[in-house]
Amino acid sequence: MEFLFMNGWNYGKSIVVRSPLLKDIVTTQSLAQLTNVTETIPKDLEDGGEEIDRFDLRDKRYQLATDLTIVLTNELTKANRQKEHNDNPQILVNLLQEIISDENTHFRFG
Repeated sequence: MEFLFMNGWNYGKSIVVRSPLLKDIVTTQSLAQLTNVTETIPKDLEDGGEEIDRFDLRDKRYQLATDLTIVLTNELTKANRQKEHNDNPQILVNLLQEIISDENTHFRFG
C-alpha cells in the first residue's frame, strides 16, 4: 500500500509499505483515531469535482509519530537479531519524516 502525502490539495511524496509492516502500522491506536474525511477536489484543480478520502494529520501528527516510533523500535530490534538486510527501519524513518513535516496536512492511501 502507498501513503500519498498532501499539502492542501497538492500531492507531495509517496511511500510504499508492504505487509507485514503495513499491518503493524494500520493497527496502531492513533491511526485508528484519525478521521477519514471525504472531500471534493476544487473544480479549478486537476481532477476537480472528484471526491477523495483522506486523513487530516494536523491534530494527530505527533501521536501517530509516537506510535510509529514504537513500531520502528520493534523493527530495529528484529533487524539487530536477524543480522540480515531489512528495509523496514528505513521505510519507517521516511514515513515518520513525512508525518511530522508541517508541509503535509493530509495523507491518503493509494
